[in-house]
Amino acid sequence: KMMLKRKLRLKLWPNERSRCICGKLMDEYGDHVFTCRRHCKTAMSNAIRDGIAKILTKICLTAKMISNPSNSNIDIETKRLLNRVPTIRPFDLSILFDYILSNSAWRCSLTRLGFDVVCITSKPITSKPLRTLAARKKELQLRLQKYEKGKFCRRRKTDKESTISLSGDEIIGDILNSNMALIPIAVGPHGTFGSLFQRFLYGIDAIPSPDFPEDRQQAEKADRVARSTKVPRSLLPRANDLWRKENPNIYYGDSYRTMDPQTYFEHEVGLVISTAISSHLLRAHNKNRRLKPIRCGIDKECKCNDDDHPLPDDDVLPTNICPPVPQNSQKLTRTSQAASISGSDTTIVPTDSVAFTNT
Repeated sequence: KMMLKRKLRLKLWPNERSRCICGKLMDEYGDHVFTCRRHCKTAMSNAIRDGIAKILTKICLTAKMISNPSNSNIDIETKRLLNRVPTIRPFDLSILFDYILSNSAWRCSLTRLGFDVVCITSKPITSKPLRTLAARKKELQLRLQKYEKGKFCRRRKTDKESTISLSGDEIIGDILNSNMALIPIAVGPHGTFGSLFQRFLYGIDAIPSPDFPEDRQQAEKADRVARSTKVPRSLLPRANDLWRKENPNIYYGDSYRTMDPQTYFEHEVGLVISTAISSHLLRAHNKNRRLKPIRCGIDKECKCNDDDHPLPDDDVLPTNICPPVPQNSQKLTRTSQAASISGSDTTIVPTDSVAFTNT
């Protein structure tokens, strides 16, 4: 329900206006939650990582990229992959290629293929209005590419055991020297994947490479490797062909809605991403609800003008809550209210309770 509202650009909580724990106004569509640094996105990223790892295990087994799911061919947060920094986990999830396979197996020259999940923001990278659908799609792809580039341009890390500190470019260089490759999984606000992961899944060509700084030579090289023939591509079409050839009259999933591996993957991943994003929004909403209401004319966060509503008399304790603001206004409020005025006395009574939306 929450993801459907976001897709249709409907208000998630139409009866309340609140402020974020960072002090800024919380928008009604939840876009601020994906930009605010006060709301950690680790739980959302980990939920998407775990879901994709579970689904890829079944798909890769069908496509004969791995031999047996019990052999830990697909690992999560694997340590001791880099000799100089053994405790650093360079990938969120990775596929360990099995060389002891039959002749019909999908062979790869890489030792391991790693993936790193990142959830992008809802804020466009350009301030210009995007009037056409093609312009919005192009802007989204460029935004996804920006976060893919960020995974190649990593930050410096220090190993806890060896106490060796390596720059992000040195870590990427060690990954390449170990005959491994990295594919960033950039996830859009509505579940769209970046072009590099789409190349791995569907075989479509990735958008042209971005420009890298001069001090990020290994990051640029890793980007080229992710687009090269060393990295497998068209995982889902290959799984479809093998399944239809070996099981022509059997559904891949539990019903006719998931007849082949590709439709199964899209249904399952869509459910995983929708649940992860909705849970992130609810966590942020519940955290913001713990804030005290903004008192009109008392708290510095109050943005009401004098003509918005009459202030209470001096002998009345100013514990009133800010009234609702117009839809296009930028005033900061907590809940909506109604004012009943009789004679010279004014009483502001809160009428709307806090709304709560389940996923």
